[in-house]
Amino acid sequence: MPILRGTDIMTLSRANSPASLYLALQFMYVAKQPNDRHALYLRLVREILELMPVARPLIDDIDNRILTGDLYKALKTTRKFIAYE
Repeated sequence: MPILRGTDIMTLSRANSPASLYLALQFMYVAKQPNDRHALYLRLVREILELMPVARPLIDDIDNRILTGDLYKALKTTRKFIAYE
């Protein structure tokens, strides 16, 4: 069972920007069926890329980590996106 430390947890009140992508990944990470949560992630990615096309390299890195099944590293990479934002 995946576990997140307190410093790795994003609350709903903090997910008030395109960086809410982290929250979507967090849901995927702790879900028994991560694919059930994938639609939210994809919707947020589309919105982010419309607003910030220059974020494509970071989004691609996050996508690659998801595709390889390493959701924890995807979360870590998303922290870079939050810093970038």
